[in-house]
Amino acid sequence: MDLSTALFRVKRYVIYWLQCVDQHSLQAPYVFELYNEVFRGVQKADSSEIATALHQLQSDHREVPTQSGAGSSLTTKKYTVSQIAKHGITDLRHAQLIQRIIDYHAFSTVLELGASIGVNTIRLCNSSLHSIVTVERNDVLIDVASELFKKLGLTDRIELVHADVEVVLRDFVKQKRRFGLIFLDANHTYEGTLAYSELMFRLVDQNHGVVVFDDINWSSGMRRAWDELSKKFDKGVVLETYQMGFLFFNPRLQRGKYIVDF
Repeated sequence: MDLSTALFRVKRYVIYWLQCVDQHSLQAPYVFELYNEVFRGVQKADSSEIATALHQLQSDHREVPTQSGAGSSLTTKKYTVSQIAKHGITDLRHAQLIQRIIDYHAFSTVLELGASIGVNTIRLCNSSLHSIVTVERNDVLIDVASELFKKLGLTDRIELVHADVEVVLRDFVKQKRRFGLIFLDANHTYEGTLAYSELMFRLVDQNHGVVVFDDINWSSGMRRAWDELSKKFDKGVVLETYQMGFLFFNPRLQRGKYIVDF
């Protein structure tokens, strides 16, 4: 990580810390309940099966030539599976937050853009969802994720797609597929985020859906993209933590944006 990026993230964290609020400042009924029941939920340890699988991945030294949109502290152009398992996946706290959102809204179908090594995918399978589609274009990572899903017996609940994210999104739009929740953890650029968003908004349930953006303070480009998207969003409410941005689609909700303590 270069100095300018580090300083940018520190600055953004200070801004977040000054602006974030807790339940005492949330007066909208839906947001108040959502925050208390979901964002303040209790973190649990990984199951023994997931913990064992993660430990094994942390000792896997297969090389990954490229890792676009890693969204981690990794900064070199070549990685190992071990490095990604240690530093390049969604942390347990945020993975369980998404899991609780799925359970709270009783979503049955989820789309994850950026499977990486598959750890976040199997964590989301601990929720009540019926099936999850996860997309990854990297040849090595797709093999790692596939092996993991087979090992844990989850292939009947996980549809693993080996392709470019934008190609998949366009295909799904043509197929008129719909998802309760879409989680974007790929292509951490301003242009990529906006391009994907246009397509994701056509796939998410407009009356009862959620789109989650990871690493909104990863770079100035990601921050700019999130600021533009959240400002224009008029189909429900916006919630923001330091790491993630959430768009809750519901035309019955009063429009609002809340930066919440998490």
